[in-house]
Amino acid sequence: MMIEEEKRLFRKSALKRRAKITNRQEKSAQIAKNLFDIKAYKNASMIFAYMSYRSEADTMPVIEHAFAEQKCVAVPRVVLLDGEQGSGKMVFCRIMSLDDCVKGTYGILEPKKDCQVVRAVENSLILVPGCAFTRDGQRMGYGGGYYDRYLQMYKEAVTVGYAFEEQLFDAIPSEAHDRRLDFVVTQKDCYEAEYSRCRPNQKHGHQLKHDRKKGTEVENYDINRWKIKGKLLEAGHCGIFKATWTVYEA
Repeated sequence: MMIEEEKRLFRKSALKRRAKITNRQEKSAQIAKNLFDIKAYKNASMIFAYMSYRSEADTMPVIEHAFAEQKCVAVPRVVLLDGEQGSGKMVFCRIMSLDDCVKGTYGILEPKKDCQVVRAVENSLILVPGCAFTRDGQRMGYGGGYYDRYLQMYKEAVTVGYAFEEQLFDAIPSEAHDRRLDFVVTQKDCYEAEYSRCRPNQKHGHQLKHDRKKGTEVENYDINRWKIKGKLLEAGHCGIFKATWTVYEA
């Protein structure tokens, strides 16, 4: 089966599973409380949230809390590209209150067109939606690729999957361009990815430390839980499968 078809079927099943989740408001409130407890949220000056929709965990408690903490709050809007129909790029715009939002496509609240576009720089935290996650930061989105493209441009921001515990899987179909998140927060716990830039003395793109000698080839060497065959490369390139890996540091 092709990976695209595998993803489509998995996504369909995951959304059905999410739709059956009960006690959503109570669980959403606890997800928010768990988020507020992590250092990455406390230290963030900018919160890039999203307006939850349908069966997603409710993000409004986070948005309201961020306003109360006088953090910069930004939410997404899709801007159509010239000459294209039904597609575009996602931008985040700062809102000062919910009065800065209007109903957009599918009835989802989005920032008004005159709201300032902001970028996810250092000290930013991005809440990332999805239909399925793993505890080590893998995510399956909705198939549009908006967040995959956006996160590629702003790698310094801390990324957080915001989800119900029932949305967690042991593994999900993924491709090389699917970026892992730093955290996944649910109503039960906050899971930090093994490679997370938020760990002490470790930052995305830094070289891995290991006991292999320079240039040696290894089999099934586990880098960020991706098992590959080849040579070791820098941590920032771990999304490339079946690539050439080179040992830089013993």
